Amino acid sequence: MKADAWREISAEMDVSVDQCRKKIPLLSSYRREKGKLKNSMGSGKGRDDVYVSRWFAYDAFKFVEDRDVSRKGLNNGDG
Repeated sequence: MKADAWREISAEMDVSVDQCRKKIPLLSSYRREKGKLKNSMGSGKGRDDVYVSRWFAYDAFKFVEDRDVSRKGLNNGDG
């Protein structure tokens, strides 16, 4: 399953699996960039004050947005 996941990431990013593995802290980097964006959007700030990420993989990593969204699971009989 891990190898399949690396191949999928590799295909999405259009780079080799080895290059992806060398960039293992990608999720941390995405979270950092996302946090910078969120922090720059406070009240009283103008359009020019909003952070725009220049990180190469920011747009490609938006697929992880729903990662923490709970999904409907099997009914385990608890309710």
